[in-house]
Amino acid sequence: MACPASAQASPAQVYTPGPMVLCAVPAAQKRPVCDAGSLCNSNAGWTPCTLDQFLARGGQTEQAVIGAWLAACFVHNGVDAYDPPTSTVCPSCAPATAFPLATVAYACGKSNPVKNDFPYMAALAGKVCHGLDPAIPVRAGNWEPVTSMATLSAAVCCR
Repeated sequence: MACPASAQASPAQVYTPGPMVLCAVPAAQKRPVCDAGSLCNSNAGWTPCTLDQFLARGGQTEQAVIGAWLAACFVHNGVDAYDPPTSTVCPSCAPATAFPLATVAYACGKSNPVKNDFPYMAALAGKVCHGLDPAIPVRAGNWEPVTSMATLSAAVCCR
């Protein structure tokens, strides 16, 4: 059965309340976040979900069956921090010069930060709760930060 959000993918998970579907292709067809939109059918109004859409439509409490791209990009400020996530996929998936190590997110209930030095960090729907602040549940849910160079075979699509 074709994914309602993409003719080239299969539905791996349907979230409630939706409309939000995790669409997947075979692992051999993995792609970076820059190509996540190809897993959603933009002609039918489907696009990769933003982090806020994902959290509001079930991702706050429901774990993803597999890692899947979201439209969220953390941009390193070049000095000592990442900016809050955008509502778009990262503008580059190419290897790049490392920046100073900086905090991207926190695992929920933990005070140890997830740090990286890559210029762009993407977000994927996952099985581990993360948030932007260790003390308060800011954008907390089942998502994980990952470099924009990573490749996945799925995206969470919204319309």
